[in-house]
Amino acid sequence: MTLTVRWPALLIGVLVAAPAAAGETASFITGTYAMEGRCAAWAAIEAGGPRNVETVPETLTADGFSSWEGGCSFVSVKEVEESRRWVATMECGEEVEEWTEEDTFNLDPASGRISVTVEGKTSVYERCDVAKGN
Repeated sequence: MTLTVRWPALLIGVLVAAPAAAGETASFITGTYAMEGRCAAWAAIEAGGPRNVETVPETLTADGFSSWEGGCSFVSVKEVEESRRWVATMECGEEVEEWTEEDTFNLDPASGRISVTVEGKTSVYERCDVAKGN
């Protein structure tokens, strides 16, 4: 048996750090979010700045998470508290690794921030593109 590796396709799959197409989007997420304090890095990338492991922040959109090394896409989203809390099944990948996880999203209506809990760890995301009218 011969194993054929298609290097260009494999390399493209590793270098493109965007969520894979999955089941649905999260309609409660409007615009682009980054972890607290990382919106300036996102703005620099949007303005054409250099893209590398140190400059590309993890972002969250209605499609899922995206970072330099990988991403997660929404498979299913269930609202568990009206307009405040959702539980989502996510398909994730980083380089050649793939996994499924369940994430909890809490929207703070006052600040507009979204807290995301994965395996007991919570990260806070703030909206980066508010000034763009998105």
